[in-house]
Amino acid sequence: MDKPDYFRATNLAYEILARDEMSLPINLFTILKHFDTLIVISYTEIAKRFNMTYWEYIKIAPSEHGFLQRSSSNPWQAYIVYNDKKDKKTIRFTIAHELGHYVLEHTEDGDLENKEANCFARNLLCPIPVAFNFRLENPDEYMEVFAISAPMAKISIEHGGSDLHYISAHLFQVVTDLAVRCLFEQKCSYFNEKYA
Repeated sequence: MDKPDYFRATNLAYEILARDEMSLPINLFTILKHFDTLIVISYTEIAKRFNMTYWEYIKIAPSEHGFLQRSSSNPWQAYIVYNDKKDKKTIRFTIAHELGHYVLEHTEDGDLENKEANCFARNLLCPIPVAFNFRLENPDEYMEVFAISAPMAKISIEHGGSDLHYISAHLFQVVTDLAVRCLFEQKCSYFNEKYA
């Protein structure tokens, strides 16, 4: 395959969102509970396991943000290792991105795989049905509703049309229904404050 499969990346994100009750911002740790062979661990924790300081470990880590490490004996056993010294919004994106690599079954970390993982993470954290149905239009709204950084908000807005194109009609409706239920059950802090 020589180009990213955005259809697959987008729809896998929505299949995962459709499994749970929705809250906004998306609760990654609720989602991660469905992956019992996936362990999430910080750089600080992994450094301790190797009798190192965080600063020693960051020098040898394969990425300054995080990475996915699969078990050599079982490809479904894996670790998402993330840099806990980054801000919370960066950590959220890093974990979502690495989860994308995991569910998309990537065995390499090249440009194509990173584009797919970014697409997955963007749709997982910033569901287009929420943005579309609640008419989120500017980066500030995206940042507040989805708990993401300003650069990610801008990218999400820029890719909104293509994300809308790739999502299946069925999953669009399922996630829309979850978002509406979330709003009525007051699990969306932005809307609770805005319309209180």
